[in-house]
Amino acid sequence: MKLLVSPHWVEEARRHIAPKHPEKVEDLERLLQEMRMMEECGAAEAEWACELGLPLKDAPILGAAYRRMPTCW
Repeated sequence: MKLLVSPHWVEEARRHIAPKHPEKVEDLERLLQEMRMMEECGAAEAEWACELGLPLKDAPILGAAYRRMPTCW
């Protein structure tokens, strides 16, 4: 079983870790090898997430999870 992650989450993690903790970038990349990338969300899923009150910058993460949810079982 692998943890599902959105491409948006991966980019956010890389963007935040690299400048603050460059010594941990290699650890992050190693962890990412153990994770499974899911497809990015579409506009409808991002809009849905925003309607729930999420900021636009976070909506793609929940949107991707919502899009993937029916196929996770």
